[in-house]
Amino acid sequence: VISDYHPLEKPEGISPNGDALNDQFVIHNLGKYPVNHLTIFNRWGNVVYEQHNYLNDWKGENLKGDLLPEGTYFVVLRIDEADITLKGYVEIRYK
Repeated sequence: VISDYHPLEKPEGISPNGDALNDQFVIHNLGKYPVNHLTIFNRWGNVVYEQHNYLNDWKGENLKGDLLPEGTYFVVLRIDEADITLKGYVEIRYK
């Protein structure tokens, strides 16, 4: 039996401080689902980042390109073609 199932795995935190360790929000196996939509919310429910066809390149910036403050953010990744919605949290720390 050959399975084409590729589970999506997201990090629980990123540290976009330029040290090349966990600088980007990388969702493993996302390459299997190039048509997707990533939305990041702050603790008040405001959209702080949004990207269609996300490419694992978010480094903790807002919609204007400014770095977000340290804290916990809510993540929603939608892949409509596969009827997948991945929800969870990501912690941003710069140290």
